[in-house]
Amino acid sequence: DRFRMPGRTLLMPGMGKPITDETVIDISHESLMRIWIKLREWVQEESDSVKMYLRLSEAAAMYQRGTSSLWRPPDLQVAMAWEEKQQPNIHWGIRHDVAYERTMTFLETSKQAYEEEQRGKEKMQRKRLLFIRRIALLLGLAAIVSAFFLVYAQLQTQQAEENAALATKQGLLAKKSQEEAEAQRQN
Repeated sequence: DRFRMPGRTLLMPGMGKPITDETVIDISHESLMRIWIKLREWVQEESDSVKMYLRLSEAAAMYQRGTSSLWRPPDLQVAMAWEEKQQPNIHWGIRHDVAYERTMTFLETSKQAYEEEQRGKEKMQRKRLLFIRRIALLLGLAAIVSAFFLVYAQLQTQQAEENAALATKQGLLAKKSQEEAEAQRQN
């Protein structure tokens, strides 16, 4: 209000007119825009915001006609960041394009479709991970059983070698005993 006072009419509408949510506030002196750096930043941000909104609005119109699909990253991420930062409302949107509700519905539908797709991918990854874990468990059990049979086979091999050595030794003793018995029979 101080900038709208008589003698300081930097902002319009002047002091005689009330300001509401729908009121557009204009700067009455162009020189102020060149000097006021923060204002230039605001003007640039507003311009960028309008460009993003119009781009989104055009995509929504094309989607409604069936000539385009819902947005996906990276466009969707840019639009979501824009929405979070700018927090557009219907009054602001209608000033730039009357299809505000269609535009914001398009953005929301794009978000929901992307989130649903992500949930589906996560679900598939969990299923795949569970399958891989089961296969790993099965292979681990097979490795343990194989290791058990390997140890058992080595023990059996060792036992068979010991039995063979004992049999050979007993065979030699039996042959020696037979030779001694032959020798005693001949005497």
